[in-house]
Amino acid sequence: MGAREQAPINVNYLVDEVMHFFAKEDGFYVSDNFQEVHCSTGCFWQLTLSANSSILQLFANISGRANFGGGLMKIQTYEIDGMFVIHPSALDENASRRLLKGSQRLKLNSPDRRALDEVVFEVLGLTAGEREAVYEAVVAMVRARLQKAQSV
Repeated sequence: MGAREQAPINVNYLVDEVMHFFAKEDGFYVSDNFQEVHCSTGCFWQLTLSANSSILQLFANISGRANFGGGLMKIQTYEIDGMFVIHPSALDENASRRLLKGSQRLKLNSPDRRALDEVVFEVLGLTAGEREAVYEAVVAMVRARLQKAQSV
């Protein structure tokens, strides 16, 4: 089978409330319930920041399938591969590192996620109203998916 390269970023493919992109610069092994994300040298922090943004949560909730018990959403490898992220060169590496190292596990409405989102929203040029619309859409989609599962 050969040597397997450790992925620096891994993402859960069964999503409850938040799709988490877990990251470690020198990589780590996962199996079964995670997708591996490999990136070129020099973009690790920026890609991790972009992947953990609320914009990507919105994309995940649009493209994912909620066909598992308890409202779990499933995201396949090809769907992760097809999601749009901010090009790493548009984000500052040091600022991305600082934000991510200072953050806790990013919950849907956490202050750490808001700080991370400000960087991404600024690069995208979103207005205050558009930023709030992203948050409202993500929360509404997650809530609807989880409530639907409870009603079955």
